[in-house]
Amino acid sequence: MIEEEIKQLLQKNLEYSKETHKMLMKIKKYFFMQHIMNILKIILIVVPLILAIFIAVPYLRETMRLYENMMKEFNSATGGSAVYKGVFDMIKK
Repeated sequence: MIEEEIKQLLQKNLEYSKETHKMLMKIKKYFFMQHIMNILKIILIVVPLILAIFIAVPYLRETMRLYENMMKEFNSATGGSAVYKGVFDMIKK
């Protein structure tokens, strides 16, 4: 009688262990997918920012050249007021 009870308890314990193992595998897969998704999020945010910086720099340089020429023309037309003389030196620093 005692052996039968022990057998039943062991059988129940085995079933619970199998269920626990299945749940653990699901959790493991979930954490793995979360890790992959976090890496993808970082890539999707950082890579476009880096590309945008590399693409935007030439346009910003050209814009600064145009602005500098415009300010030089403005300074020559107005007699070069003191407010605008050091602007480009401050911007370049």
